[in-house]
Amino acid sequence: MFPGAGTFLSRRVRPVLCGGEKRPTGSRRAAGWYDRPWVPTTGTPKPLPPLLNFDAELRAYADMFDGDLPPVFDAFVEDYVRLKTNTESRASIASDLRADLNPIGTLFAPGSDGDRLYETISERLFRYIGSERGLLTVDRATFADADGTDTDLADLAGSVGRVAVDVVNDGEAVDADVVVEFRDEDDAVVATRTCSTGVLGAGARRTVEADVFVPADAVRATTTLGAIDTGRRVDDEDRPRVAR
Repeated sequence: MFPGAGTFLSRRVRPVLCGGEKRPTGSRRAAGWYDRPWVPTTGTPKPLPPLLNFDAELRAYADMFDGDLPPVFDAFVEDYVRLKTNTESRASIASDLRADLNPIGTLFAPGSDGDRLYETISERLFRYIGSERGLLTVDRATFADADGTDTDLADLAGSVGRVAVDVVNDGEAVDADVVVEFRDEDDAVVATRTCSTGVLGAGARRTVEADVFVPADAVRATTTLGAIDTGRRVDDEDRPRVAR
C-alpha cells in the first residue's frame, strides 16, 4: 500500500513560504523543493474557474507521499496541465479528469483525509460538467432612492430608484443578462428590467447596477438569469455593461 493510503501521515506543521507554498518534511526535505508536475512548463496558462483549480488538493496529496505522487496520479496530472493551457474544450477535459480520478479514490479508506480530497475534487468536477447556468449565482436585488440611500422596494413604488444585484461566476468567462422582475400581490410579474453583467472572468464577482422605474403595484422583486453567452474569449476585455 502506498504511504499515506487511508489517512495523512503524521507531520509537523510546515513553515509557510512565499506564495503560501509549504515546505515538505521527510526525506525529500533535505533534497530541497519537490517537483510540482501540475505546473505547466510549456504553453500559456489561462485563468481557471475556482471549481477547476485543484492546486491545493494536489499539494496536499503530494505531502502525503513525501513529494512523490505515485503513478496512479499521472493521467490526472497530465490532463490537469492540459486543462490549464486550453480554453476551447474544458468541459471535455473535465470529463477526462473525472475518469482519471477514479483509480486515485481507490487508494484511500472511506472517511480518510485522502478520501475527503477525492470527494471534494469529484463534486467540483461534476458541478462544472453539469450546467453553465448553475455556475452563475445571482443574489437578491437591493434598492436605493435617488439620493443613493438604501431603501425598501415599497418606498420606491411609483418612482425611479436604483437597483443593485451581485453576480458571482464559478465557471468560465461569460457574458450574461440578469433580469429583475417586479411582482404584485398575486406574484404576477408586472415589469422587468434587464441588465448585462459585461464579460465576467473565471471566478469573478461583480455588482450590476441600473436605474429602474418601480411600478406602483410592485410589492417585491426577484432576480433570474437571462441570456448567457459563453462564446467570449477568456482574455476579452472585462468591462461592465449595465442597463438596456
